Amino acid sequence: MKKLKYIPLIALALVFGCADYLDVNVDPNNPTDAEGRLLLPAAQQSIAARVGNRYRLTGSMWSQFYTQSNTASQYIAIDNYDVENLNFLEPDFVELFPGPLNDLKFIKNKAEASENWTNFLIAQVLEAYAYQLVADLYDGAPLKEGLKGDEGNFTPVWDSGPEVYEELLLRLDNALSKDFSSSTNQSPLTSDLLFGGDVESWIRFANTLKLKLMMRYSAVDPAKAQSLISGLVASGAQFLDTDASISTYYDQPDRGNPLYEADRRNLNTTTNLKASLTLVNFLETNVDPRINVFYDAPIAGGPVKGMRQGTNSISSTILDSNTISGARVLPTDPAIFISLAEAYFLRAEAAARGFSNEDAKALYDQGVLAAFDRYGLDGSSFVAPGGAYEYPGGSVEENVEAIIEQKWVSQVGGNAIEAWFDKLRTGYPSFSSSAPGEAGYNPLAPGAPILSFPVDAVTFDGDFPRRLLIPEDEILNNPNAPAQPADGILTSVWWDVN
Repeated sequence: MKKLKYIPLIALALVFGCADYLDVNVDPNNPTDAEGRLLLPAAQQSIAARVGNRYRLTGSMWSQFYTQSNTASQYIAIDNYDVENLNFLEPDFVELFPGPLNDLKFIKNKAEASENWTNFLIAQVLEAYAYQLVADLYDGAPLKEGLKGDEGNFTPVWDSGPEVYEELLLRLDNALSKDFSSSTNQSPLTSDLLFGGDVESWIRFANTLKLKLMMRYSAVDPAKAQSLISGLVASGAQFLDTDASISTYYDQPDRGNPLYEADRRNLNTTTNLKASLTLVNFLETNVDPRINVFYDAPIAGGPVKGMRQGTNSISSTILDSNTISGARVLPTDPAIFISLAEAYFLRAEAAARGFSNEDAKALYDQGVLAAFDRYGLDGSSFVAPGGAYEYPGGSVEENVEAIIEQKWVSQVGGNAIEAWFDKLRTGYPSFSSSAPGEAGYNPLAPGAPILSFPVDAVTFDGDFPRRLLIPEDEILNNPNAPAQPADGILTSVWWDVN
């Protein structure tokens, strides 16, 4: 359990709440016990800091929402796929285990002992969410043997990606099977920063997370995906009807959105992240009003303008950075775990692939509308007959392509790393050697590539990252850590067969 430095009253409660509070062998600043509700906000905020900062940034650059300004250099390596020797994301891996995952384990154990199934479910959903991220980034995780330092196991064996997924589905089913009407349940109330302790929302989150896990089998084992998803839907499972997010951020130091704090306030600059020409062109082509909420106007004035992905080497005398729009990142932006739009698109894709009997078109339309509504915009004309985003209703692949493209756009400002996972899993949006404005580039043509290969990428044209290397800290300290993949970051994870 981490030191509870943000809740100093806990130490007082633990010290003065017992008769031997003057025992000099007890460190009052490092309590060994605490209520789960006091640990929950720290665990949630820590996961949000991973999803809402470096994972969001990496996903936003690889999914071509943002690109590195040619007058700054903070994220050049990310933009150009030069990440094999970069430890940019290693701190997130290192933080997850002794931090939120350890706290969630403590909450789960305490909740199970007292049969407080509400807290048990919350902790299990968050744990599964964090482990899924690790497994998708590294093709595995130290799940079953992890966090057992108290039992003397400091060198856990890693479980493979499929093993992690199987175990997470079992754990989520176990948590969902509990009696949430029992008198032993106690709501964490405002200590729960996502849903205020509403157990029904957490059940919906759990089911939506299960659906996301099940959809990972869509290409590698479609029969299994169909079996799992059809059973989930037939059981009457309810899915998210609102964003699963933390929205209690303020424009104050250390209290703002994680990416804003890291990129804008701590670096004291707004010049790092520019609008990617890829998404700008897509939005312009479809006359999509979200272009003006995703990006700021250029410093030099005029309409939103994008910059080709990975063109940092182009000197400012050739490309004036002041004429390129910046990525809009606000201190009050929420940190999104799973958005309502993503939940609809997950269900739409499952239905389009024949994995469920739900209405794919209706769910697709709801996903597009939810993505617009997040910004107070009305997307109904876009999904209407003849609209730019009308559901194609054609072949399975045509329908899936439309769903994933709209899901891709919906992840701007949200869980952007998930947009990259979807690209790996489905192949959409696809890559082109050309860029917007060059001959042969037409994002409106059926099956046309949308993403363009970064100009300064260190990999060969068409070779893009498919995973991260095992963190160096893990390799050095855990002899049971897996070996680095043979093809490095170009090695596919288990569900990436496209």
